[in-house]
Amino acid sequence: MTKNLKYTKGAWYHVDGDDKLTPIDYGKEIHKYYQHWHKYLKAIEVNKDDDR
Repeated sequence: MTKNLKYTKGAWYHVDGDDKLTPIDYGKEIHKYYQHWHKYLKAIEVNKDDDR
C-alpha cells in the first residue's frame, strides 16, 4: 500500500523499483486493507479487556 501510484491510460498502477507499471488488483488491495484493520481492532479489544 505504500508503493508509488501512477494514473495513466484511464487506470491506476503501482510503480515498481525499475519504473515498471503493475495494474492494481482492487480485490486484493481491499482484502489486505480490511485484514490489516481487523487485526488492529482485535488487538485493541484484547488490550481493552486486559485493562479491566
